[in-house]
Amino acid sequence: MEENLNPLPEIRWNQDLCQNHLNDYFHPRSLDYLKPVVSKVSKFRLEALAAGEVPLKNFRKEESKVDLQTFNWKEGHDSRNWWWQLQQLNVLDWLRGCWDLCDDSERYNYFLLTKKILFRWIEVASREADSPLAWHDHAACLRLRHIAFWFTFISIAEPSYLSGETKQRILDLIKIHVVFLCDEDNYSKHTNHGFDQAFLVYQLCLLWRGAGYLASVQSLVYTRLLDEIDCAFTDQGVHKENSPGYQKFMIGRLAEVKKIEMLLDASADKKLGEMDVKAKRFLKALVLPNSTLPMIGDTKGGVVIRYQAPRSGLHVMDYTESGYLIVRGEDTSARQLHMVVKSSHFSRYHRHDDDLSVHLYYGGEVLLGDGGLYSHNEKEEIRRFIRSPLAHNVVSIKDVQAERLNTALIYPPTLNLENPYLVKGRTYAYGVCLEREVDYSALHRGELIIRDRVLGGLDENQKVLVNFFIPKKAVCSIGEDFSVLETRKNVMHISASQQYETVEFVLGIEDQGIAVVSEKVNVYDDASRLTFVYPGVENGCFEHRICVL
Repeated sequence: MEENLNPLPEIRWNQDLCQNHLNDYFHPRSLDYLKPVVSKVSKFRLEALAAGEVPLKNFRKEESKVDLQTFNWKEGHDSRNWWWQLQQLNVLDWLRGCWDLCDDSERYNYFLLTKKILFRWIEVASREADSPLAWHDHAACLRLRHIAFWFTFISIAEPSYLSGETKQRILDLIKIHVVFLCDEDNYSKHTNHGFDQAFLVYQLCLLWRGAGYLASVQSLVYTRLLDEIDCAFTDQGVHKENSPGYQKFMIGRLAEVKKIEMLLDASADKKLGEMDVKAKRFLKALVLPNSTLPMIGDTKGGVVIRYQAPRSGLHVMDYTESGYLIVRGEDTSARQLHMVVKSSHFSRYHRHDDDLSVHLYYGGEVLLGDGGLYSHNEKEEIRRFIRSPLAHNVVSIKDVQAERLNTALIYPPTLNLENPYLVKGRTYAYGVCLEREVDYSALHRGELIIRDRVLGGLDENQKVLVNFFIPKKAVCSIGEDFSVLETRKNVMHISASQQYETVEFVLGIEDQGIAVVSEKVNVYDDASRLTFVYPGVENGCFEHRICVL
Protein backbone atom coordinates (compact mmCIF):
# COMPACT_ATOMS: atom_id res chain seq x y z
CA MET A 1 0.00 0.00 0.00
CA GLU A 2 1.23 3.50 -0.76
CA GLU A 3 2.37 5.45 2.29
CA ASN A 4 0.35 8.66 1.73
CA LEU A 5 -3.09 7.25 1.20
CA ASN A 6 -4.70 10.40 2.54
CA PRO A 7 -3.72 13.67 4.22
CA LEU A 8 -3.88 12.17 7.73
CA PRO A 9 -0.90 12.14 10.11
CA GLU A 10 1.33 9.08 10.18
CA ILE A 11 -0.08 6.19 12.17
CA ARG A 12 2.10 5.20 15.14
CA TRP A 13 -0.02 2.70 17.02
CA ASN A 14 1.91 -0.34 18.15
CA GLN A 15 -0.17 -3.28 16.98
CA ASP A 16 -1.32 -3.66 13.39
CA LEU A 17 -3.90 -6.06 12.08
CA CYS A 18 -2.54 -8.64 9.68
CA GLN A 19 -4.40 -10.34 6.86
CA ASN A 20 -2.75 -13.65 7.76
CA HIS A 21 -4.79 -13.95 10.97
CA LEU A 22 -8.20 -12.68 9.85
CA ASN A 23 -10.12 -15.66 11.15
CA ASP A 24 -8.78 -15.00 14.63
CA TYR A 25 -10.19 -11.46 14.62
CA PHE A 26 -13.82 -11.99 13.79
CA HIS A 27 -16.45 -12.57 16.45
CA PRO A 28 -18.01 -16.06 16.08
CA ARG A 29 -21.42 -14.48 15.46
CA SER A 30 -20.17 -11.97 12.88
CA LEU A 31 -22.04 -13.52 9.99
CA ASP A 32 -25.31 -13.59 11.94
CA TYR A 33 -24.78 -9.98 12.96
CA LEU A 34 -24.06 -8.84 9.42
CA LYS A 35 -26.74 -10.84 7.64
CA PRO A 36 -29.33 -8.34 6.38
CA VAL A 37 -32.89 -8.81 5.28
CA VAL A 38 -32.88 -10.27 1.76
CA SER A 39 -33.53 -7.34 -0.57
CA LYS A 40 -34.51 -7.34 -4.24
CA VAL A 41 -33.97 -3.58 -4.10
CA SER A 42 -30.27 -4.13 -3.36
CA LYS A 43 -29.93 -6.29 -6.46
CA PHE A 44 -31.74 -3.71 -8.56
CA ARG A 45 -29.34 -1.05 -7.26
CA LEU A 46 -26.30 -3.14 -8.13
CA GLU A 47 -27.65 -3.64 -11.64
CA ALA A 48 -28.02 0.13 -11.95
CA LEU A 49 -24.53 0.58 -10.52
CA ALA A 50 -23.07 -1.70 -13.17
CA ALA A 51 -24.79 0.47 -15.80
CA GLY A 52 -23.21 3.67 -14.45
CA GLU A 53 -25.97 4.92 -12.21
CA VAL A 54 -25.93 5.37 -8.42
CA PRO A 55 -29.48 5.42 -6.98
CA LEU A 56 -29.41 8.32 -4.53
CA LYS A 57 -32.19 9.35 -2.17
CA ASN A 58 -34.04 12.53 -3.10
CA PHE A 59 -32.28 12.97 -6.46
CA ARG A 60 -33.62 12.45 -9.96
CA LYS A 61 -32.39 9.63 -12.16
CA GLU A 62 -30.39 11.97 -14.38
CA GLU A 63 -28.61 13.36 -11.30
CA SER A 64 -27.57 9.82 -10.36
CA LYS A 65 -25.74 8.95 -13.58
CA VAL A 66 -22.28 8.40 -12.14
CA ASP A 67 -19.89 5.64 -13.19
CA LEU A 68 -18.11 5.03 -9.89
CA GLN A 69 -15.64 2.70 -11.59
CA THR A 70 -14.05 5.66 -13.37
CA PHE A 71 -15.40 8.63 -11.35
CA ASN A 72 -12.81 11.37 -10.71
CA TRP A 73 -14.30 12.19 -7.25
CA LYS A 74 -14.00 15.92 -7.96
CA GLU A 75 -16.69 16.94 -10.43
CA GLY A 76 -20.31 16.26 -9.67
CA HIS A 77 -23.46 17.77 -8.25
CA ASP A 78 -23.29 21.09 -6.39
CA SER A 79 -25.40 19.68 -3.53
CA ARG A 80 -23.69 18.76 -0.26
CA ASN A 81 -26.31 16.04 0.28
CA TRP A 82 -25.39 14.46 -3.07
CA TRP A 83 -21.72 14.30 -2.09
CA TRP A 84 -22.53 13.22 1.47
CA GLN A 85 -24.39 10.18 0.17
CA LEU A 86 -21.68 9.33 -2.35
CA GLN A 87 -18.77 9.64 0.09
CA GLN A 88 -20.34 7.07 2.43
CA LEU A 89 -19.74 4.33 -0.17
CA ASN A 90 -23.01 2.73 0.89
CA VAL A 91 -22.96 0.94 -2.49
CA LEU A 92 -20.76 -1.64 -0.75
CA ASP A 93 -23.68 -2.64 1.46
CA TRP A 94 -25.88 -3.65 -1.46
CA LEU A 95 -23.87 -6.83 -2.03
CA ARG A 96 -24.80 -8.18 1.41
CA GLY A 97 -28.42 -7.25 0.79
CA CYS A 98 -28.83 -9.46 -2.29
CA TRP A 99 -26.23 -12.18 -1.61
CA ASP A 100 -28.85 -14.91 -1.15
CA LEU A 101 -30.62 -13.85 -4.36
CA CYS A 102 -27.54 -14.26 -6.55
CA ASP A 103 -25.89 -17.31 -8.11
CA ASP A 104 -22.13 -17.82 -7.81
CA SER A 105 -21.38 -15.95 -11.02
CA GLU A 106 -23.48 -12.91 -10.03
CA ARG A 107 -21.94 -12.81 -6.58
CA TYR A 108 -18.43 -12.76 -7.96
CA ASN A 109 -19.22 -10.15 -10.60
CA TYR A 110 -20.89 -7.86 -8.05
CA PHE A 111 -17.95 -8.38 -5.71
CA LEU A 112 -15.55 -7.29 -8.47
CA LEU A 113 -17.74 -4.26 -9.20
CA THR A 114 -17.86 -3.09 -5.59
CA LYS A 115 -14.14 -3.80 -5.09
CA LYS A 116 -13.28 -1.73 -8.16
CA ILE A 117 -15.36 1.16 -6.83
CA LEU A 118 -13.69 0.94 -3.42
CA PHE A 119 -10.21 0.89 -4.92
CA ARG A 120 -11.08 3.78 -7.21
CA TRP A 121 -12.06 5.76 -4.11
CA ILE A 122 -8.73 4.83 -2.48
CA GLU A 123 -6.74 5.89 -5.55
CA VAL A 124 -8.49 9.23 -5.99
CA ALA A 125 -10.77 10.54 -3.25
CA SER A 126 -8.88 9.35 -0.17
CA ARG A 127 -5.88 11.58 -0.83
CA GLU A 128 -7.44 14.25 -3.05
CA ALA A 129 -7.97 17.56 -1.28
CA ASP A 130 -10.47 18.67 -3.94
CA SER A 131 -12.82 15.72 -3.41
CA PRO A 132 -15.83 17.29 -1.63
CA LEU A 133 -16.64 15.90 1.83
CA ALA A 134 -14.08 13.08 1.45
CA TRP A 135 -13.17 13.42 5.12
CA HIS A 136 -16.40 14.90 6.39
CA ASP A 137 -16.79 13.78 10.02
CA HIS A 138 -20.11 11.97 9.48
CA ALA A 139 -19.54 10.64 5.97
CA ALA A 140 -16.21 9.14 7.09
CA CYS A 141 -17.70 7.15 9.98
CA LEU A 142 -20.54 5.83 7.82
CA ARG A 143 -17.99 4.89 5.14
CA LEU A 144 -15.99 2.98 7.78
CA ARG A 145 -19.09 0.94 8.57
CA HIS A 146 -19.75 0.10 4.93
CA ILE A 147 -16.12 -0.83 4.21
CA ALA A 148 -15.77 -2.90 7.39
CA PHE A 149 -19.09 -4.70 6.93
CA TRP A 150 -18.36 -5.44 3.26
CA PHE A 151 -14.87 -6.71 4.06
CA THR A 152 -15.90 -8.83 7.06
CA PHE A 153 -18.84 -10.38 5.24
CA ILE A 154 -16.77 -11.34 2.18
CA SER A 155 -13.91 -12.61 4.36
CA ILE A 156 -16.27 -15.07 6.06
CA ALA A 157 -18.80 -15.86 3.32
CA GLU A 158 -16.36 -16.24 0.41
CA PRO A 159 -12.72 -15.70 1.51
CA SER A 160 -11.35 -16.94 -1.83
CA TYR A 161 -12.45 -13.64 -3.39
CA LEU A 162 -9.83 -11.69 -1.44
CA SER A 163 -6.14 -11.87 -2.23
CA GLY A 164 -3.56 -11.22 0.47
CA GLU A 165 -2.69 -7.85 -1.04
CA THR A 166 -6.34 -6.83 -1.20
CA LYS A 167 -6.90 -7.82 2.41
CA GLN A 168 -3.94 -5.83 3.65
CA ARG A 169 -4.85 -2.69 1.68
CA ILE A 170 -8.35 -2.72 3.14
CA LEU A 171 -7.11 -3.42 6.66
CA ASP A 172 -4.80 -0.41 6.35
CA LEU A 173 -7.65 1.71 4.98
CA ILE A 174 -9.89 0.75 7.90
CA LYS A 175 -7.13 1.68 10.33
CA ILE A 176 -6.78 5.10 8.74
CA HIS A 177 -10.50 5.69 9.29
CA VAL A 178 -10.32 4.58 12.91
CA VAL A 179 -7.36 6.89 13.56
CA PHE A 180 -9.24 9.78 11.96
CA LEU A 181 -12.42 9.18 13.97
CA CYS A 182 -10.63 8.71 17.29
CA ASP A 183 -8.73 11.98 16.89
CA GLU A 184 -10.31 14.52 19.24
CA ASP A 185 -10.10 17.21 16.56
CA ASN A 186 -12.40 15.20 14.28
CA TYR A 187 -14.88 14.14 16.98
CA SER A 188 -18.21 16.00 16.77
CA LYS A 189 -19.08 15.69 20.43
CA HIS A 190 -22.73 15.67 21.57
CA THR A 191 -24.31 15.58 18.11
CA ASN A 192 -25.86 12.81 16.04
CA HIS A 193 -22.55 12.80 14.14
CA GLY A 194 -20.60 12.20 17.35
CA PHE A 195 -23.05 9.46 18.34
CA ASP A 196 -22.38 7.64 15.07
CA GLN A 197 -18.61 8.18 15.31
CA ALA A 198 -18.46 6.60 18.76
CA PHE A 199 -20.91 3.80 18.04
CA LEU A 200 -19.55 2.68 14.67
CA VAL A 201 -15.96 2.44 15.86
CA TYR A 202 -17.11 0.61 19.01
CA GLN A 203 -19.18 -1.74 16.84
CA LEU A 204 -16.07 -2.56 14.81
CA CYS A 205 -14.10 -3.23 18.01
CA LEU A 206 -16.72 -5.78 19.07
CA LEU A 207 -17.03 -7.30 15.60
CA TRP A 208 -13.26 -7.85 15.48
CA ARG A 209 -12.95 -8.69 19.20
CA GLY A 210 -10.57 -5.82 20.00
CA ALA A 211 -7.78 -7.27 17.88
CA GLY A 212 -4.53 -5.37 17.35
CA TYR A 213 -4.76 -1.59 17.71
CA LEU A 214 -8.53 -1.81 18.34
CA ALA A 215 -7.79 -2.91 21.90
CA SER A 216 -6.32 0.53 22.57
CA VAL A 217 -9.40 2.43 21.31
CA GLN A 218 -12.28 0.26 22.52
CA SER A 219 -12.44 1.85 25.97
CA LEU A 220 -12.26 5.35 24.47
CA VAL A 221 -15.15 4.90 22.04
CA TYR A 222 -17.26 3.02 24.60
CA THR A 223 -16.90 5.91 27.05
CA ARG A 224 -17.80 8.33 24.25
CA LEU A 225 -20.85 6.27 23.33
CA LEU A 226 -22.27 6.24 26.86
CA ASP A 227 -21.72 9.99 27.06
CA GLU A 228 -23.44 10.51 23.69
CA ILE A 229 -26.47 8.50 24.81
CA ASP A 230 -26.69 10.58 28.00
CA CYS A 231 -26.43 13.84 26.08
CA ALA A 232 -28.51 12.97 23.00
CA PHE A 233 -31.84 12.96 24.85
CA THR A 234 -33.44 14.87 27.70
CA ASP A 235 -34.65 12.97 30.75
CA GLN A 236 -38.07 12.85 29.06
CA GLY A 237 -36.64 11.07 26.00
CA VAL A 238 -36.67 14.11 23.68
CA HIS A 239 -33.79 14.24 21.22
CA LYS A 240 -31.92 17.49 21.63
CA GLU A 241 -31.46 18.39 17.98
CA ASN A 242 -34.94 19.82 17.86
CA SER A 243 -36.91 17.97 15.20
CA PRO A 244 -39.32 15.03 14.95
CA GLY A 245 -37.28 13.73 12.02
CA TYR A 246 -34.17 13.40 14.14
CA GLN A 247 -36.22 11.91 16.98
CA LYS A 248 -37.13 9.05 14.65
CA PHE A 249 -33.57 8.81 13.29
CA MET A 250 -32.00 8.56 16.74
CA ILE A 251 -34.51 5.95 17.92
CA GLY A 252 -33.21 3.89 15.00
CA ARG A 253 -29.69 4.44 16.28
CA LEU A 254 -30.71 3.26 19.75
CA ALA A 255 -32.05 0.06 18.17
CA GLU A 256 -28.70 -0.48 16.44
CA VAL A 257 -26.86 -0.04 19.72
CA LYS A 258 -29.23 -2.56 21.33
CA LYS A 259 -28.36 -5.07 18.58
CA ILE A 260 -24.74 -5.25 19.73
CA GLU A 261 -25.94 -7.47 22.59
CA MET A 262 -25.38 -10.24 20.03
CA LEU A 263 -21.65 -9.44 20.12
CA LEU A 264 -21.45 -8.64 23.83
CA ASP A 265 -23.07 -11.87 25.06
CA ALA A 266 -24.65 -9.63 27.68
CA SER A 267 -27.38 -7.04 28.05
CA ALA A 268 -26.63 -3.54 26.82
CA ASP A 269 -26.66 -0.67 29.30
CA LYS A 270 -29.95 -0.56 31.29
CA LYS A 271 -30.20 3.17 30.73
CA LEU A 272 -30.32 2.52 26.99
CA GLY A 273 -33.51 0.45 27.29
CA GLU A 274 -35.19 3.04 29.50
CA MET A 275 -34.30 5.85 27.10
CA ASP A 276 -35.63 3.85 24.15
CA VAL A 277 -39.04 3.56 25.84
CA LYS A 278 -39.19 7.28 26.64
CA ALA A 279 -38.02 8.31 23.16
CA LYS A 280 -40.67 6.17 21.46
CA ARG A 281 -43.38 7.56 23.75
CA PHE A 282 -42.49 11.12 22.72
CA LEU A 283 -42.37 10.17 19.04
CA LYS A 284 -45.92 8.80 19.31
CA ALA A 285 -47.05 12.03 20.94
CA LEU A 286 -45.74 13.95 17.91
CA VAL A 287 -47.66 11.90 15.33
CA LEU A 288 -50.36 13.91 13.52
CA PRO A 289 -53.86 12.49 12.99
CA ASN A 290 -52.86 11.62 9.40
CA SER A 291 -50.09 9.33 10.80
CA THR A 292 -47.21 11.57 9.68
CA LEU A 293 -44.70 13.60 11.65
CA PRO A 294 -45.07 17.40 11.77
CA MET A 295 -42.47 19.14 9.61
CA ILE A 296 -40.89 20.91 12.57
CA GLY A 297 -37.21 21.79 12.13
CA ASP A 298 -35.26 19.52 9.80
CA THR A 299 -38.11 17.08 9.20
CA LYS A 300 -39.16 15.99 5.73
CA GLY A 301 -42.81 15.72 4.78
CA GLY A 302 -44.63 12.40 4.58
CA VAL A 303 -42.67 10.59 7.32
CA VAL A 304 -45.21 7.95 8.33
CA ILE A 305 -45.41 6.50 11.85
CA ARG A 306 -47.85 3.63 12.30
CA TYR A 307 -49.63 4.88 15.37
CA GLN A 308 -53.18 6.03 15.92
CA ALA A 309 -53.67 8.39 18.85
CA PRO A 310 -56.84 8.35 20.98
CA ARG A 311 -59.51 10.43 19.27
CA SER A 312 -62.07 11.36 21.91
CA GLY A 313 -61.61 14.55 23.94
CA LEU A 314 -58.41 16.58 24.23
CA HIS A 315 -55.22 15.21 25.70
CA VAL A 316 -52.45 17.49 27.02
CA MET A 317 -48.97 15.96 26.93
CA ASP A 318 -46.54 17.89 29.09
CA TYR A 319 -42.98 17.81 27.73
CA THR A 320 -42.26 21.40 28.78
CA GLU A 321 -39.08 20.31 30.62
CA SER A 322 -37.77 19.49 27.16
CA GLY A 323 -39.33 22.52 25.46
CA TYR A 324 -42.52 20.97 24.05
CA LEU A 325 -46.23 20.96 24.83
CA ILE A 326 -48.54 18.76 22.76
CA VAL A 327 -52.34 18.86 22.69
CA ARG A 328 -54.23 16.34 20.57
CA GLY A 329 -57.68 14.83 20.17
CA GLU A 330 -60.99 16.05 18.72
CA ASP A 331 -63.06 19.23 18.88
CA THR A 332 -66.78 19.32 19.62
CA SER A 333 -67.53 18.59 15.96
CA ALA A 334 -65.32 15.48 15.99
CA ARG A 335 -62.68 17.20 13.85
CA GLN A 336 -59.24 15.86 14.68
CA LEU A 337 -56.63 18.33 15.89
CA HIS A 338 -53.02 18.34 17.03
CA MET A 339 -51.06 21.30 18.41
CA VAL A 340 -47.37 21.58 19.27
CA VAL A 341 -45.87 24.52 21.15
CA LYS A 342 -42.06 24.46 21.02
CA SER A 343 -39.36 26.46 22.77
CA SER A 344 -36.03 24.65 23.05
CA HIS A 345 -32.44 25.24 22.03
CA PHE A 346 -30.29 22.39 23.34
CA SER A 347 -28.03 21.98 20.33
CA ARG A 348 -26.31 24.32 17.91
CA TYR A 349 -26.87 21.82 15.10
CA HIS A 350 -29.91 21.78 12.81
CA ARG A 351 -31.12 24.96 14.50
CA HIS A 352 -34.19 26.81 13.19
CA ASP A 353 -35.40 30.17 14.48
CA ASP A 354 -38.48 28.55 15.99
CA ASP A 355 -38.42 29.40 19.69
CA LEU A 356 -42.03 29.94 20.88
CA SER A 357 -43.43 28.40 17.70
CA VAL A 358 -46.93 26.96 17.36
CA HIS A 359 -47.74 24.13 14.96
CA LEU A 360 -51.44 23.40 14.39
CA TYR A 361 -53.10 20.55 12.49
CA TYR A 362 -56.87 20.93 12.35
CA GLY A 363 -59.70 19.44 10.34
CA GLY A 364 -57.60 17.32 8.00
CA GLU A 365 -54.71 19.69 7.22
CA VAL A 366 -51.86 21.69 8.70
CA LEU A 367 -53.06 25.25 9.19
CA LEU A 368 -50.04 26.66 11.03
CA GLY A 369 -46.91 24.81 10.05
CA ASP A 370 -43.18 24.94 9.32
CA GLY A 371 -41.20 25.21 6.11
CA GLY A 372 -39.55 21.80 6.45
CA LEU A 373 -35.96 20.78 5.69
CA TYR A 374 -35.32 21.63 2.01
CA SER A 375 -31.54 20.96 2.22
CA HIS A 376 -28.50 21.24 4.47
CA ASN A 377 -26.87 23.83 2.20
CA GLU A 378 -26.99 26.90 4.42
CA LYS A 379 -26.02 29.24 1.57
CA GLU A 380 -29.15 28.61 -0.48
CA GLU A 381 -31.82 31.32 -0.38
CA ILE A 382 -34.64 28.82 0.18
CA ARG A 383 -32.77 27.13 3.04
CA ARG A 384 -32.06 30.50 4.68
CA PHE A 385 -35.76 31.36 4.51
CA ILE A 386 -36.88 27.99 5.83
CA ARG A 387 -34.69 28.37 8.92
CA SER A 388 -35.83 31.96 9.50
CA PRO A 389 -38.68 33.23 11.73
CA LEU A 390 -40.77 33.91 8.62
CA ALA A 391 -41.13 30.17 8.00
CA HIS A 392 -42.49 29.57 11.52
CA ASN A 393 -45.37 30.74 13.68
CA VAL A 394 -43.33 32.91 16.03
CA VAL A 395 -42.73 36.37 17.41
CA SER A 396 -39.40 38.00 16.48
CA ILE A 397 -37.62 41.33 16.13
CA LYS A 398 -37.41 42.70 12.61
CA ASP A 399 -33.90 42.81 11.06
CA VAL A 400 -32.33 41.11 14.08
CA GLN A 401 -30.71 37.74 13.40
CA ALA A 402 -31.60 35.11 15.99
CA GLU A 403 -28.66 33.74 17.97
CA ARG A 404 -28.16 30.17 16.78
CA LEU A 405 -25.30 29.29 19.12
CA ASN A 406 -26.84 28.05 22.36
CA THR A 407 -23.76 28.81 24.44
CA ALA A 408 -23.97 32.50 23.40
CA LEU A 409 -27.50 33.01 24.80
CA ILE A 410 -27.98 35.13 27.92
CA TYR A 411 -30.53 32.56 29.11
CA PRO A 412 -31.84 29.43 27.41
CA PRO A 413 -35.45 29.43 26.15
CA THR A 414 -38.11 28.21 28.57
CA LEU A 415 -41.56 26.66 28.42
CA ASN A 416 -43.87 26.19 31.40
CA LEU A 417 -47.38 24.85 31.82
CA GLU A 418 -49.09 27.58 33.84
CA ASN A 419 -52.36 25.64 34.15
CA PRO A 420 -53.98 22.80 32.19
CA TYR A 421 -55.08 25.25 29.47
CA LEU A 422 -52.24 27.80 29.29
CA VAL A 423 -48.56 27.41 28.42
CA LYS A 424 -45.99 30.22 28.66
CA GLY A 425 -42.53 30.42 27.14
CA ARG A 426 -39.64 32.85 26.80
CA THR A 427 -36.78 33.28 24.36
CA TYR A 428 -33.68 35.48 24.48
CA ALA A 429 -32.53 34.69 20.95
CA TYR A 430 -33.05 38.29 19.74
CA GLY A 431 -31.15 40.07 22.51
CA VAL A 432 -34.28 40.94 24.50
CA CYS A 433 -36.76 38.75 26.32
CA LEU A 434 -39.77 37.78 24.22
CA GLU A 435 -42.61 36.06 26.07
CA ARG A 436 -45.48 34.10 24.56
CA GLU A 437 -48.63 32.70 26.16
CA VAL A 438 -50.72 30.18 24.28
CA ASP A 439 -54.25 29.86 25.66
CA TYR A 440 -55.92 26.71 24.33
CA SER A 441 -58.84 26.63 26.78
CA ALA A 442 -61.29 26.95 23.86
CA LEU A 443 -59.38 24.81 21.36
CA HIS A 444 -62.17 22.23 21.53
CA ARG A 445 -64.31 24.93 19.85
CA GLY A 446 -61.65 25.80 17.28
CA GLU A 447 -60.28 28.86 19.13
CA LEU A 448 -56.72 29.66 20.14
CA ILE A 449 -55.35 32.85 21.75
CA ILE A 450 -51.67 33.81 21.41
CA ARG A 451 -50.30 36.69 23.50
CA ASP A 452 -46.79 38.04 22.89
CA ARG A 453 -44.87 40.50 25.06
CA VAL A 454 -41.52 42.27 24.81
CA LEU A 455 -39.84 42.24 28.23
CA GLY A 456 -36.79 44.43 27.82
CA GLY A 457 -35.53 47.47 26.01
CA LEU A 458 -35.82 47.96 22.27
CA ASP A 459 -34.54 50.77 20.10
CA GLU A 460 -37.36 53.16 19.23
CA ASN A 461 -37.10 52.23 15.55
CA GLN A 462 -37.24 48.47 16.06
CA LYS A 463 -40.32 46.51 15.04
CA VAL A 464 -41.92 43.39 16.43
CA LEU A 465 -43.06 40.75 13.93
CA VAL A 466 -45.77 38.21 14.68
CA ASN A 467 -45.72 35.69 11.86
CA PHE A 468 -48.18 32.99 10.78
CA PHE A 469 -46.99 30.42 8.25
CA ILE A 470 -49.54 28.43 6.24
CA PRO A 471 -47.86 25.51 4.42
CA LYS A 472 -50.25 25.32 1.48
CA LYS A 473 -51.59 28.09 -0.73
CA ALA A 474 -54.27 30.13 0.98
CA VAL A 475 -56.64 32.87 -0.15
CA CYS A 476 -56.46 35.84 2.21
CA SER A 477 -58.69 38.86 2.78
CA ILE A 478 -57.54 41.51 5.26
CA GLY A 479 -59.93 43.66 7.27
CA GLU A 480 -59.30 46.45 9.77
CA ASP A 481 -58.32 44.17 12.63
CA PHE A 482 -58.55 40.66 11.22
CA SER A 483 -57.55 38.41 8.36
CA VAL A 484 -59.51 35.55 6.84
CA LEU A 485 -57.58 32.70 5.26
CA GLU A 486 -59.32 30.10 3.16
CA THR A 487 -57.38 26.86 2.78
CA ARG A 488 -58.27 23.65 0.99
CA LYS A 489 -60.49 22.37 3.79
CA ASN A 490 -60.95 25.15 6.33
CA VAL A 491 -61.59 28.82 6.90
CA MET A 492 -59.40 30.41 9.55
CA HIS A 493 -59.75 33.87 11.12
CA ILE A 494 -56.70 35.57 12.63
CA SER A 495 -57.69 38.73 14.47
CA ALA A 496 -55.54 41.25 16.33
CA SER A 497 -56.73 42.88 19.54
CA GLN A 498 -54.55 45.98 19.06
CA GLN A 499 -53.62 48.21 16.16
CA TYR A 500 -50.74 47.00 14.06
CA GLU A 501 -48.61 49.24 11.84
CA THR A 502 -48.86 47.03 8.77
CA VAL A 503 -49.79 43.49 7.85
CA GLU A 504 -48.11 41.54 5.06
CA PHE A 505 -49.59 38.63 3.17
CA VAL A 506 -47.15 36.79 0.91
CA LEU A 507 -47.87 33.85 -1.35
CA GLY A 508 -44.88 31.94 -2.73
CA ILE A 509 -41.80 33.79 -3.97
CA GLU A 510 -42.64 37.37 -4.78
CA ASP A 511 -40.79 40.67 -4.98
CA GLN A 512 -41.86 41.77 -1.52
CA GLY A 513 -41.16 38.53 0.31
CA ILE A 514 -40.94 34.77 0.21
CA ALA A 515 -43.15 31.92 1.41
CA VAL A 516 -42.31 28.36 0.46
CA VAL A 517 -42.71 24.93 2.01
CA SER A 518 -40.43 21.97 1.31
CA GLU A 519 -41.99 18.57 1.86
CA LYS A 520 -39.26 16.79 -0.12
CA VAL A 521 -35.53 17.37 -0.09
CA ASN A 522 -34.38 19.90 -2.72
CA VAL A 523 -37.99 20.58 -3.78
CA TYR A 524 -40.20 23.46 -2.69
CA ASP A 525 -43.76 24.57 -3.29
CA ASP A 526 -45.69 27.78 -2.73
CA ALA A 527 -46.89 28.47 0.79
CA SER A 528 -48.42 31.53 2.47
CA ARG A 529 -47.37 33.72 5.34
CA LEU A 530 -49.20 36.46 7.20
CA THR A 531 -47.01 38.87 9.19
CA PHE A 532 -48.25 41.55 11.59
CA VAL A 533 -45.77 44.39 12.17
CA TYR A 534 -45.91 46.28 15.49
CA PRO A 535 -43.86 49.11 16.99
CA GLY A 536 -41.25 47.86 19.46
CA VAL A 537 -42.90 49.06 22.64
CA GLU A 538 -41.29 47.80 25.83
CA ASN A 539 -43.71 45.62 27.79
CA GLY A 540 -46.15 45.89 24.91
CA CYS A 541 -48.60 43.01 24.54
CA PHE A 542 -49.74 41.76 21.13
CA GLU A 543 -52.70 39.41 21.18
CA HIS A 544 -54.00 37.33 18.28
CA ARG A 545 -57.09 35.17 18.30
CA ILE A 546 -57.26 32.27 15.86
CA CYS A 547 -60.64 30.76 15.01
CA VAL A 548 -61.12 27.75 12.75
CA LEU A 549 -64.65 27.82 11.38
